[in-house]
Formats: sequence, C-alpha cells, structure tokens
Amino acid sequence: MLPKINCLKADKDFKKVFNDGKTSESNLIKIRFLKNFKKHSRFGFVVSNAFAPKAVSRNLIKRRLRAVAHFLLKNIKPGFDIIVWPKPALKKSAYQAILNNFKNILINNALLFI
Repeated sequence: MLPKINCLKADKDFKKVFNDGKTSESNLIKIRFLKNFKKHSRFGFVVSNAFAPKAVSRNLIKRRLRAVAHFLLKNIKPGFDIIVWPKPALKKSAYQAILNNFKNILINNALLFI
C-alpha cells in the first residue's frame, strides 16, 4: 500500500503536472513528472474506461502500478509529482516485467537513486 503522503489526489495537482510536466514512455507505461519542491515524491495513476471497460480490470492495473511504486519508493528521489498511465501491452504483462519497465523509465529520467 502506497502511503497517503505519497499519493497525488488533488485535481489541481494533476492539471499542473499535465500542463507543465515532462513526458517519458516505454513499451508498457507512460509517465509525466514535474518537480514539486516538497520533501517527498507523489504518484498519481490514470487508467481510463477506454483502456479497460470493466472497473475490476482498471483496479487490478492500478493495484499493480501502486505496488511497483511502493516497492521503488525508498529509491525514488524526493520532490517530484509523477503521473503514471499504462499502455495496452501492460494488460498481459507480469509483475516483474512491469517493475523492470517502471524502474528503467525512472532511471532514464534521473528520478531514481541507483
């Protein structure tokens, strides 16, 4: 479970990241991130109805992404808002593939301590 302090909830925060943030993507996920000048990083997850029509599927994907973020949380640099949304290939991917993909995208953008 991702701690509440590390969750991006407010609509204004999402809009700020979408409008001003940098985008990066891999074959499984896409992220948009922006410096937030806080002592911790926050994550937001977006899974649309178009991606998975059933709520059960959307929630499963969000749970997997949250678990990956929680696992990497201690190594993520503080002070960033990060929005994550999946690509269609993620539906059939295993947890380990998602973890490796997420880790690589964070390393490529200097958001993760190595």
